Amino acid sequence: MAKKTYKLIEDKNNKAKKLNSKITIKDGYGLVSRKKNFMIEKTKVKNIKVMDKKLIHNLVKKKVDTKYEKLIKELITLLIVEDETGDSAEIILDQIEKFRQEIKIKYKMYLTKKELDDMAKQLIHIKKQAKLKLIIIMNNQAMINSPQNVSLNTGKSR
Repeated sequence: MAKKTYKLIEDKNNKAKKLNSKITIKDGYGLVSRKKNFMIEKTKVKNIKVMDKKLIHNLVKKKVDTKYEKLIKELITLLIVEDETGDSAEIILDQIEKFRQEIKIKYKMYLTKKELDDMAKQLIHIKKQAKLKLIIIMNNQAMINSPQNVSLNTGKSR
């Protein structure tokens, strides 16, 4: 079955709304509903695509900023946590890379270069701190496991 797309057109002369099924919308930003359907004037709408660049930018910026702030809080919490294995530092590095890839794939075309650079600067700083934490933990583990720190109680002391 062929997939049809519709566009709601407002006729200012008749003050009525008509559905035009001949228009196919390819470009735009798709809105997602948690309920799987939007309700617009008692009509269920499955997919909505936003075409206005400014509106798309504002929607994406708000969504990315929310994710970014949540990520930063989580990363700072993980950075403060004391652990001896370095798991928190590895989790930080993984989450930063996951967020970076998500932004690169989904939202890069909708955000400005300045906005992307501002997010990248803070993430790079946190990434450096996580790598430093991981190096310190590895050095501590190497010092503990080194043969110089192992005392042998063999033989008699005089």
